[in-house]
Amino acid sequence: MGEILSQVFVLPVRIALIATAIILILLWIVTIIWVNRDAKTRDAPATFWTIVAIIPVAGIVAYCLLRPPLTNADATEQDMSLELMSRQLAEYGNCPSCGQPVDKDYVVCPTCRTKLRNVCGRCKRPLEPHWVACPYCGAPTAKQNR
Repeated sequence: MGEILSQVFVLPVRIALIATAIILILLWIVTIIWVNRDAKTRDAPATFWTIVAIIPVAGIVAYCLLRPPLTNADATEQDMSLELMSRQLAEYGNCPSCGQPVDKDYVVCPTCRTKLRNVCGRCKRPLEPHWVACPYCGAPTAKQNR
C-alpha cells in the first residue's frame, strides 16, 4: 500500500497539492477580511461576523444569508431618493372634490371640472386664493377689489 501511495504522490503531485492548499488558505483569509470590512459598511457587528467567518465555508454562507441587505451608503441614498420623491409629489395636490392628483397650475380639475384656482383678469395665469395681486403682471386680484 505504501508503495502505491509513493508512486501516486510523486513530486509534481505533491507540489500541486501544496499549491492548492496554499491557495485555499489564502482564499479563506481573504474571505475573513472581506466579511469584516463588509460588516462594517452595513452596521453589522463586525467582530461577531469575523469570528463566524473563521468557520470554513459555513461561516461565509451564514454571513451572506444573514447580513443586512443595504450598506450605509445605499440606505442613505434610498432615504434621499424617497425624500426627493416626496418633495416632487408635494408640487402636486389633490382635487378637493374627487381626490384625483392635480398640478399646482391647474385652474380646474381635469377629472370633475371643479374650480381649483382663480385666474388673473389681465394675464390669465392661475392665482393662489390668498394672493392680493398677480405676481406675473401686478394686476390686483378680485380679492383686493372687494
